[in-house]
Amino acid sequence: MDTIAANSLPTAQAYVLLGDDKRARAFFLQGLNSNIPAGAVAITRAVYDALRANFTTLTYDAATGTTAPYVAPAPTKDALIAYTDSKRDRVAASGITVNIAAAGQPSQNIKVATQAQNNSDYQGLYLLAAQNSAFTTEWDDAVLGGLTINATQVAIIANAAAAFRQAAFAAGIAVKAQIAAGTITTTAQIDAFAWPSNA
Repeated sequence: MDTIAANSLPTAQAYVLLGDDKRARAFFLQGLNSNIPAGAVAITRAVYDALRANFTTLTYDAATGTTAPYVAPAPTKDALIAYTDSKRDRVAASGITVNIAAAGQPSQNIKVATQAQNNSDYQGLYLLAAQNSAFTTEWDDAVLGGLTINATQVAIIANAAAAFRQAAFAAGIAVKAQIAAGTITTTAQIDAFAWPSNA
């Protein structure tokens, strides 16, 4: 509703149409709006002004004639489980840093992608390397550039990536158990859970 038009009728009866969450969905003024819905609730101009200024953050209780801050409903267990699945997938695909240096040698840390397809590729390399101890292949690292890695290093990469993804899925299962038990009730608690991290 136009504010200037509303101000031109300072004494007109005000109405509000409320949603199921008791927040304002539409406003009306007698004399300015010709068709006021049957479900609209009569309110004072003070309430009208407050709701118009804070229609996303205030609720109105028609029974008591009072406003109150809007509190979002707690997410359902189904919503929390869906959020957990999304969080798990993001964690599982977040990547890790792996040291592929031989024992006793200076660290040689490489970035290893951990999306599902990457994991399948590493397992394929692992199978090839397992058949040939002299196996080598090229690896393009974001920091170190092109590297030649051997069978032992392929195994380190494949095992680390698989373990990381498995840890992410194990964490997701643990979170869902706590959701079922009612000890996790918010998405913030899901985010704060001890998810694996080696990025």
